[in-house]
Amino acid sequence: IKGRNLIVQRERWLKYTASTKISFKPETIEEAGLTCHYDTKTYLRLGLQNNQGKLKLVLEECNYGRKKVIYEVLDVKLKALYLKVDVNMLKRSFFYSYDGKNWLPAGVVENASYLS
Repeated sequence: IKGRNLIVQRERWLKYTASTKISFKPETIEEAGLTCHYDTKTYLRLGLQNNQGKLKLVLEECNYGRKKVIYEVLDVKLKALYLKVDVNMLKRSFFYSYDGKNWLPAGVVENASYLS
């Protein structure tokens, strides 16, 4: 493992939107994205991954160590990518965009109570 970088903002509100812009080309199994994080075994992550030379966007749920892919976008265009999560109480709605204006759905978790 070369290195891990993490920027964290504690969740203090019941309704909010968080977004980020990434410009990233994974060459191995690296990943970059946006995470709703409780601990290392409990999180929701929308991440850009290398898929045998092509990029894919994956929404993954890890609920007390049990991982599940909720949504995948195969063959993502290689350029800057915007990621967003809308939080409304226990509901988490994820989106992605190539321009930061036109958002495409990337999956929804209706009840993310395990994150609190």
